Amino acid sequence: MVSNDQYSNLAQGYSYSHLGIPVTWMLASNGTMATIAFFLRWVRDASPSVKPVVIMTDRDQAQINALEAIYPESTVNLCIWHVLCVMRLHFNINQYPCYDFTPIFPLFSLT
Repeated sequence: MVSNDQYSNLAQGYSYSHLGIPVTWMLASNGTMATIAFFLRWVRDASPSVKPVVIMTDRDQAQINALEAIYPESTVNLCIWHVLCVMRLHFNINQYPCYDFTPIFPLFSLT
């Protein structure tokens, strides 16, 4: 999370390239690649100076395909929060008593 002080520093030209900053959110009636690509083209054309180096997604293949088509120079990574949520849903961590998962999972609680 970027604090208000950091936002003002961004406006003053300080480098926060190590921080992820959400650029946009999309609400749509469907999640097809065509719809997502249309939106991404609109964002790209409205902000031609914004060239994302890394983009994070929740592993939605339509999103990944659209991102790779519109921003071919960007690296698409999976969001760690989504990865950990899927791990928690699909693996029974009680089967691995010798490994301490507590440093990971409380941060990404689904409740």
